[in-house]
Amino acid sequence: MVQAVHTSSYKETQSTPMYAGESAGYVFEFKDDYTLYHSGDTALMSDMKLIQDVYQPEIAILSSSGHFTMGPTEAAYAVENLLDVKYVIPSHTFPSEETATSPDTLNALLEQFPVVENMIAKDHELERLLDKYPHTEVSVIGYGEERAFVKSKKPNA
Repeated sequence: MVQAVHTSSYKETQSTPMYAGESAGYVFEFKDDYTLYHSGDTALMSDMKLIQDVYQPEIAILSSSGHFTMGPTEAAYAVENLLDVKYVIPSHTFPSEETATSPDTLNALLEQFPVVENMIAKDHELERLLDKYPHTEVSVIGYGEERAFVKSKKPNA
């Protein structure tokens, strides 16, 4: 468990907000495989550099919706200046009506939580911002999709 910078509450729309605990990110270290950093819902923070230096993640899942978390600009900055990852997966974003697996479900969600509209397609904005950055591949993963990241084995010396 690692530092994240984010408020955590609920019932904001019904009454006085209720405290819901501390925010956190996680580093997952797998034997003979990639190390993964999941930022959780966080703002841009210099601790990302410490996480890189200590754990050397090769994959990062970064919040990038820009609403309650980092936006695509801040996530791109983190990738270019604080992290040294091979892959970045944008999170805390939502599909557009054209890319949603169920446009009806998306529309129902938007009706209940209009704020979600501000988080639509931000994953593709991060992809655009890092398009010419040669060190990191942006992996946009849609709802229900899976992606395997296979680390090539080093030849025996």
